[in-house]
Amino acid sequence: MQAIPARPKRSLGQHFLVDANVARKIVRAFAPQPADTVVEIGPGRGALTELLAPGVKRLVAVELDRFLAAALAARFRGVANVEVVEADFLKVELASFAPVGGRVRLIGNIPYNISGPLIFRVLEQANVVQDMVLMLQKEVALRVVAGPGSKEYGPLAVHSQLLADVRLLFQVSPQVFRPRPRVDSAVVQWVFLPGPRCAVADRAFFLRFVRAAFGQRRKVLRNALSRLCDKSALAELQEPALASRAEQLSLEELVRLCNRLAPCAQGLSGGSGQDRSGDSA
Repeated sequence: MQAIPARPKRSLGQHFLVDANVARKIVRAFAPQPADTVVEIGPGRGALTELLAPGVKRLVAVELDRFLAAALAARFRGVANVEVVEADFLKVELASFAPVGGRVRLIGNIPYNISGPLIFRVLEQANVVQDMVLMLQKEVALRVVAGPGSKEYGPLAVHSQLLADVRLLFQVSPQVFRPRPRVDSAVVQWVFLPGPRCAVADRAFFLRFVRAAFGQRRKVLRNALSRLCDKSALAELQEPALASRAEQLSLEELVRLCNRLAPCAQGLSGGSGQDRSGDSA
């Protein structure tokens, strides 16, 4: 199959993977299996697509760029197990691709300007996702795998680790892309659990709670949560965790505190929110 020529579009944050060795390394880490239904996010010129196609039952390549989607469709015309979908992945319903009674696997080299919203979009649909391997900006990758006490620990880590085992697989140099990004990259794996790691009483409230807790990182939680919960209820609550900052608490401690606070919650302006920095709630 011939390569697809294309001029990268800055508006879409395109950085094409051009190193065949790195592409093979990513696919080896993903370990495609013959029975898999795989959704590739942003296939671009098809560097991963051509390696994935021979080894899976079904490969759905979701591409936003109209030219690239048409070129990929032409390139893989006649390959029965490959389907190219021209769509914005942020609006895709993964359940529409999942086999009956099964789940999809996700892989992709992600435009760095939408990495945060994209990860949260997948987390919203975690019940139909088996696992995911993404190439991300290194800074965002570190936020996903961070633990309590680190400056990177925040909403991306909390929400990802509530639903999955996460692992940074390896780092990638800017030299393997065209055009070269100004930052290093890293490949991260999510292996989704059958259900949340901790029992969350109210998932919608937990999203708001985490955003508020990490929204003012220098404040102790009793103050950081004052817009979320009634101040008098917070003052009366005998909860030692409220004297800590959010980054000091483990996932389990955050969930336990959230469940205790849910009955005294009041509206938090701004909704759950998703920014484009890679660390939103």
